Amino acid sequence: MLATFVKKIELKKGRLYSFENEFYRIELNGVDITGIFDIDLNEYVSEKRQPLTHDVYSSGLHSNDITVEEDIGSPWETLMNPIFRESLSKPYIILNQLPPDYYVNATIEYSENQIKLIREGAYRNKPRSIEKIVWRQEVVLYKNVDMVNFRTEIDWEAERTMIRLSFPLPFRTKNDEAYYEIPYGVIKREAYIPTTGGYTCANGDWPALNYVACFNIEKNYTVALLNKGIPGCCVRDGVITLSVLRSPQEYFCAFNFEGANDAGKHVFEYSLVSHEGDLKDGDIARKSREFNGAFMNCEAREKTGKLPEIFSFLRNDSNNIQISSIKRAIDDEGIILRAYETYGLPSSDSIDYYDRANMPVTECDLLENEIENDEKTRLTYKPFEIKTLRLIISQTYI
Repeated sequence: MLATFVKKIELKKGRLYSFENEFYRIELNGVDITGIFDIDLNEYVSEKRQPLTHDVYSSGLHSNDITVEEDIGSPWETLMNPIFRESLSKPYIILNQLPPDYYVNATIEYSENQIKLIREGAYRNKPRSIEKIVWRQEVVLYKNVDMVNFRTEIDWEAERTMIRLSFPLPFRTKNDEAYYEIPYGVIKREAYIPTTGGYTCANGDWPALNYVACFNIEKNYTVALLNKGIPGCCVRDGVITLSVLRSPQEYFCAFNFEGANDAGKHVFEYSLVSHEGDLKDGDIARKSREFNGAFMNCEAREKTGKLPEIFSFLRNDSNNIQISSIKRAIDDEGIILRAYETYGLPSSDSIDYYDRANMPVTECDLLENEIENDEKTRLTYKPFEIKTLRLIISQTYI
């Protein structure tokens, strides 16, 4: 989305700022995000707070905070609990001095269709084998868009270090339960404490395909963090964390793994959404797929005829059912699509496409052999069921 900025504000430490669209308000203390407020819910969905227990990833976290921590291990496991962890926004001050080359600056840019917060900084800690971390974050509120969009760029060189992005919630679920998307479904999992001291031990992250979400059962709303290719997620002590970069190594090891260091420039995109009710009420699965989908355009020849204001080649009427893929049939007889039930609930769905009046929709197996040869007006799905469907398209449209 192109934007011509009409106003720019440089943020100063110690001052309070805020900006908002129709759905969210972002609050800052100096250069740090202290709160994300959902205007419709009239609730904070992320806010700075002190830890809820003594066991926390980092105290006093801000929203979208970048934290660094020690990472002793290999690409497959973490061998030791980190003894060093700090926020790049608030690094430790030792002997009245900040780390060398450290700075954090922030500006807010206003335009007609969007408001953008830009935070930039640098950090170095040679005693911890961190040669450099140069970073830039964008936080964007678009007009008429009900999500908070984030983009983080990191250029770094380090050993035995992990970088995480953190979002403290104003609530904590029972046992830090959260919903993690998996292929063709979603699963509710409790947090697990990292097991260290031996090999083949994971570091406490669960995989999340496109989103991780937490449901506030007391106030009946959900907060979800959508991601583009950031599968390492953790919900612990009421903090949603994305693990974005690692450079694991082992102490006193003659062989350290080539390629384990994710050095250089990296870009991460993610988005925060919230809504009243549970996952299904906010249609989080669809929003996460839309967030990960790229717009495609192609040149079209001028044709006669009229199209309605809203037109879709293919659509279905149930929020529970997602269409995950479309391909031409191997026998060239129509189009094959894959659909599945998303939230673990019995559902029914109807497929509608532009040639439906003339040609049927039939169910088939994975080898594209028809299971039944009669057209179904509505399809019944079991929880998390996957279906393969054949759409016969008349030659006029191919």
